Amino acid sequence: MPFLMATTKPKGPDRARRSSVPWSPAALNLLQRPSEDAAAHADCHRAALNISFEELGWDKWIVHPSSFVFHYCHGSCSDTHTLSHALGFRLCCAALPSTMRSLRVRTTSDGGYSFKYETVPNILTQDCACI
Repeated sequence: MPFLMATTKPKGPDRARRSSVPWSPAALNLLQRPSEDAAAHADCHRAALNISFEELGWDKWIVHPSSFVFHYCHGSCSDTHTLSHALGFRLCCAALPSTMRSLRVRTTSDGGYSFKYETVPNILTQDCACI
């Protein structure tokens, strides 16, 4: 006679889901600002943008720092690299992976009753190059 045997495990503790933070219009405007002078910064370089968590609307859960300087790579790479041109690919202005640094932030999820330190990996660009 056929039979079915089932085993169960006790349910673990429920994990709290991260709240989704919608992008505010101020946040989108901040991240889409045009560069000041395109001709002055045509070649690959590291550019800076001050990111304010208050402007983004994230200051209720990212407690410290209140802002940080976000560096990013911007500009074009000339076709002077003959090997890459001969192989048929174009170089791109990008952050050198080995030079990226992490940002440590203090967060809260309960309105400031408890705090936690979190690390945002590889967000701080140190050097840019045509790669």
